[in-house]
Order: sequence, then C-alpha cells, then structure tokens
Amino acid sequence: GKPVRPDGVIVVTRAGKSWSALLEAKIAAHPLEPDQINAYLDLARELDFQAVLSVSNQYVTSSTEYPIEIDRRKVRRTKLHHWSWIDLLTQATVQKEYRGVSDPDQAYMLGELIRYLADPRSGAVAFDGMGSGWTAVRDGAREQTLRKSDSAVIATVARWDDLVRYLALSLTTELGREVKHVLPASERTPNVRRQALTESLVSSGRLYGDLQIPNVAGALSISADLRSRQVIASTTIDAPKEGSSKSRVS
Repeated sequence: GKPVRPDGVIVVTRAGKSWSALLEAKIAAHPLEPDQINAYLDLARELDFQAVLSVSNQYVTSSTEYPIEIDRRKVRRTKLHHWSWIDLLTQATVQKEYRGVSDPDQAYMLGELIRYLADPRSGAVAFDGMGSGWTAVRDGAREQTLRKSDSAVIATVARWDDLVRYLALSLTTELGREVKHVLPASERTPNVRRQALTESLVSSGRLYGDLQIPNVAGALSISADLRSRQVIASTTIDAPKEGSSKSRVS
C-alpha cells in the first residue's frame, strides 16, 4: 500500500545457484532509518530475496549487531548485513594493493572505486570524532561525576567501539592482513559488552579494546584512561616454559 524503493539489487550466480539481496545505501551524515529497513525486509521475504544489505557511514562493531534497532522477527528468514563505506574502501584497497586483480579492466574499475571513495566529496566519511558528548564525558571522568544512565556516557561507549573498529580497518589497509577487534569471552554479546565498558568508564574512567593482528606474538591492547589523560598500548607475551629461571627471564 506504499512505495518501497531500494537503491539496488545484487544477484550472484555460481554453479547453477543464485543468491540475491536488496541494497540500501546512505552517504555523508544520513543515517539508516528503521522503518525503511523493516520495509525492505518485508519486501525481500515477499520476493524471495535471501538478504538485505545496507551501506552507510555507521559502523557495525563488536558491541553492535546492527547500527539501528530493527524488528528482530523479520530476520528469522531473511539475512540482514551491514557494511560501512570505510569497510568497502579497506577491502577494495587490500584487494588491489596486496592480492592483485589479473583482469586489467577490473583492476582499472577497482582503482576508480578506491579513488572515488577516498575523495571527501564522495560522502564516504572516515571516523570523525567521539561525538557531541565527548567533552562532558572526558571532564566527568576526571571529576568522577559520571553516571551509568547518562546519555553522553552511553553514546561515548558505543562510539569507542566504532573507533576501535576504525583502527582495525586502518591497520588492515596498512598491513594487507585482516586486523580484528576481539573481545574477552565474557563480553561477546552486545549488551554485556556495553555494560562492561560503561562500568569501566564510570568506575575508573577507562575505555579499552584489543586488536588481533596476524603473525604477532599477542593481541594489541589499547586503553584510554580519561582520568590521567593517557592512551596506553601494550601486549602480553607468555614466558617460555623450558630452561632455567634465568634463561626464561632472558
């Protein structure tokens, strides 16, 4: 009874089987809209599409399943995926610079896509700050006046994981290897992760995250201590289990 107009359709056919998705894209500061995405999920189910894919400048991080709240009942049969524009730019750069594209036409098109997305005028925005409540949260952490229910605290916690995700993507581009934001086993559900970060921020003024980098001795732990105004990067390496005490320490 109302117009529904996705931005595109993606159909992939391989070995006689097809996979299809509706596509919705937002640029610049335009956010995804719950009513719109819910309508696309209904349309995908009605037309037998396997998925809905959204692209915007919002991130899906280790503490968020999807950038906005949607009706979870609608994703029982239809998959819902989200990429940020920086996700796309990172994957395109890794493919071109480190893996290579043998077909010259495809290599040229991929290079043009990278050049377009890297231009600020494209509307693909890199991480641009901790949000409007950052100054109040930073000062509140030093003065120990933060409360778990403060809207600025909740927004800052979510934005922190966006920052860690952006760091992982930036390192992926630099190294040509996938760098991942990893969570402790006790924080692997979105609600628990948010609660743990909120508790840490309010009680100790600290935000934290771990990056897993291929072929290094241990995860890179990042801690932002707002009370002392320090950012600490560290890694923990297991001591050798063989040899004398002196040689193990050496």
